[in-house]
Amino acid sequence: MKNKLSRQDYGVLCRRKFVKHFEKKWGSYEVLRKTLFEFSNGRKVLTPFASLSYNRWWFGISKQYWKNWDNQTYMALLMREGNKCDFVLLNPTESLELLNGIKPVTSFQKMINVYLPSGSGRIYIQEWQDFPFEQNIVHLGNIEDSDVVEKFEPSIEKNINDPNKKKWICTSLQLIVNNMLN
Repeated sequence: MKNKLSRQDYGVLCRRKFVKHFEKKWGSYEVLRKTLFEFSNGRKVLTPFASLSYNRWWFGISKQYWKNWDNQTYMALLMREGNKCDFVLLNPTESLELLNGIKPVTSFQKMINVYLPSGSGRIYIQEWQDFPFEQNIVHLGNIEDSDVVEKFEPSIEKNINDPNKKKWICTSLQLIVNNMLN
């Protein structure tokens, strides 16, 4: 891809690969929210995304999700390392068990930490170390494959080329400058 992708762009592309993977098994899907999908078989999947950083992936789960978890919602932890994307799918019961075992770091968010130890250590969820994480990793492959990237514009270009965003950016910059001068 000729344009540099942001973390947000990689998350969008990884989610595209994920839903494409499950569309074959669970049917068509609808985007309920940016990270929440519902398939035609009634299953919902929350898809938090993280890029590997300092030997770990960390996922923030908003209170709007963990407070109202239902028995039809799965959680797919989408993990990026370089241009590769993998996921681990937790069924609704496993998702609830994990979320119930985590204390909120703020009043509106819980954090899930997945560690990739250096050397030959096993990959694990810090908050649920007994969960067989490595055995459940599914490889989606290269995020930048043409089947996922077609018609994709990096978010920065979209925001700058959108007239409404240009107006918002200019207004925001003007407010910042005015505050600095006053």
